[in-house]
Amino acid sequence: DSEVTGWLIVLLFAGQHTSSITATWLGAMLLSHPEAMAELKAEQERLTPDEASLNYTNLLEMDCMRRSVTEALRLYPPLILLMRKVMQHNFKVGAHTIPKGDVVGLCAPASNLDPR
Repeated sequence: DSEVTGWLIVLLFAGQHTSSITATWLGAMLLSHPEAMAELKAEQERLTPDEASLNYTNLLEMDCMRRSVTEALRLYPPLILLMRKVMQHNFKVGAHTIPKGDVVGLCAPASNLDPR
């Protein structure tokens, strides 16, 4: 029972957490880029003039929405740190060797914000 409860909690909160973080960052980005907000609003008004017209087909046509959400996810992904264990053999990165069994952490936001 406790294992099932644990999985239900993970599934419930993981889905809500990622969606709410993405929506929050998207809102912040749009507020700081009024031209993008205007383009997105125009797309929404064109494709869904009323609530009844919102459907899956319209959603697939929302190119500005897709680009906006994708950019928010690129710059501010909900998963901040990815951890992986070196499994097969020592791994060389430039002048550094990462021994088998070590854990490596990757900060996706830092990588995505680096201008190089």
